[in-house]
Amino acid sequence: MRLFEWLFSEKASIDVGFSVAVLIDMQKAFVDKVENERRNTLIEAQISVIRYCVAKDVPLIVLEYLGQGTTIEELRSEYIDRVPRVTVITRDEYDGFYRTELERILDSLRADSLLFMGISASCCVRHTAQTAICKKFRVITATDLIADGSNVVGNTSGTERWFRNKCVLLPNSAMLFTAIAQQ
Repeated sequence: MRLFEWLFSEKASIDVGFSVAVLIDMQKAFVDKVENERRNTLIEAQISVIRYCVAKDVPLIVLEYLGQGTTIEELRSEYIDRVPRVTVITRDEYDGFYRTELERILDSLRADSLLFMGISASCCVRHTAQTAICKKFRVITATDLIADGSNVVGNTSGTERWFRNKCVLLPNSAMLFTAIAQQ
């Protein structure tokens, strides 16, 4: 049975709700390395999540890699002055938890489940997700919310498998919203 068939079957009991959204490295230098069509899909899906955060008062944490500028304007314009609880964290390591205030902020928000979005799925997103799981957070994402750029070296096929095995990985963000509405 495919994931989406199982997810919407009578036996499905997966909780896809999230208490905090985490946006990782959506800065121009990284975004420009994603193929155009994929980039557009990624940004549109992330905008949908940010708008959900606005509507439902879900905190948004934005992780930005030091020296790469700020998050792209298409996304910044959606959360600056709109998301009631947004925190921007600048870091200089792949893992968003390493030498940052991320864990303290998540604890203060009483977060238990995190929705991950961003670039690079096989590097910064995965490293941060891996630490989140070790710290007992539940990690949720969808294939259209994370991506790798052309600068990623090597085989990234294991990345999707890792997210599927360790997290709740949905085929797309539309299914995320459908599942939330049914809960």
